[in-house]
Amino acid sequence: MVQRRTLCTSAHISLPVLYIVCVSVISFASVGQGVEFTFPKFSFRRKGPWARKVKTALRLCDAACGYVEMDVAGFECSRKCMSPQCYDHMYAWDPLELGEVDVRVTSFKGCVQALLKNSTITMAEIQARVDNINPPAHVVHEDL
Repeated sequence: MVQRRTLCTSAHISLPVLYIVCVSVISFASVGQGVEFTFPKFSFRRKGPWARKVKTALRLCDAACGYVEMDVAGFECSRKCMSPQCYDHMYAWDPLELGEVDVRVTSFKGCVQALLKNSTITMAEIQARVDNINPPAHVVHEDL
């Protein structure tokens, strides 16, 4: 009878160790194959008066645009309402697609926060944009 030698029997490597080595090699090989998505980065402080203003602007614009989860038109409307400059900087060159995870949202908020801090935009300007928004055609508002 011929005894077959495998990596495990010839090198005296246990099965769990061999599994870890194989998974590590496969993981390392697959890391280099992905394409990294790069976009402009802005820091966003989640607490403080500027963060509250950004959250207020987001809430106002989401409501005015009728934005709900998984709604690309409402998302675009809401972000342009908050800051057309930040929208152009973060999304215009690569618009968010249906089902795509928005990895740029924190940087977008940071961009809006920076503009508010520098007085480039004001809450009054955001409110004026909210007042002038016509919700996208797919949004149905019931008369009360």
